[in-house]
Amino acid sequence: TPKNKYERVANCNYATKVAKDLGCKLVGISGQDIADGNEKLLLAIWWQLMRKDFMQFLDDLDMDQAFVLSWANAQVARSGADMQLSRFGDPAIKSGVFLLQLMRA
Repeated sequence: TPKNKYERVANCNYATKVAKDLGCKLVGISGQDIADGNEKLLLAIWWQLMRKDFMQFLDDLDMDQAFVLSWANAQVARSGADMQLSRFGDPAIKSGVFLLQLMRA
C-alpha cells in the first residue's frame, strides 16, 4: 500500500507502463491521471484491457473478429431486424440498437 501521494503516482506510472507493454494506446494518459481518479481516462484504459482479453479469448478458440461479426450479423438478421455491421467501428453501433437487437435474438 502506498504511503503517500508520490508512491501512489509511482505505482500508477508503473500501471501505465504495463498497459503500454500489453499493447494499449495511452495517448495523453499518465499515472497522475489514474491517481487523480480521472474516470474517462480510467475507462479508456479499462476498455482496452477488456478488449485485449476478449481478443485473446477468441484467439484461444481459433476465432477472429470477422467470425464474431458474421455471427452477430446472422443472429440479428434471424431476428428479423434489417441491420448489419460492416466492422466493429461501424457508426451504426453507437446508438446501441444493434446490440439490443443482438440481445433480443
